[in-house]
Amino acid sequence: DDDKIKDPATTEEKPQQQQQPQQSNEWDLSTDALLATLLHEFSSHIQSRTHHVSSEIRTLQNSVNQVGVEVGLVQQQWMKKSHEICMEQVVGEDDDSDEEGGEDDLGRNK
Repeated sequence: DDDKIKDPATTEEKPQQQQQPQQSNEWDLSTDALLATLLHEFSSHIQSRTHHVSSEIRTLQNSVNQVGVEVGLVQQQWMKKSHEICMEQVVGEDDDSDEEGGEDDLGRNK
């Protein structure tokens, strides 16, 4: 009776286990050719994708360089403006002190 009552899980596993060794022992040239074609297509796809990514990185690097140049120019302009403002303040202070000094001199001369 025990032989007649079998677990369904074990009966399903046995045919699968028997098929797997048979498949691994079989060799077929068409399977190898298909695998070679698949590997060739995959490597071509990877190469194409790598070329595309490399091109995008170059474009991005050029953009970064251009922005760097623009930032440098803006910094230079700001430094120039800062220097001009500083010079205007110094010249303005000299003019103010000359005018104040001139009034003092005029007041003393009277």
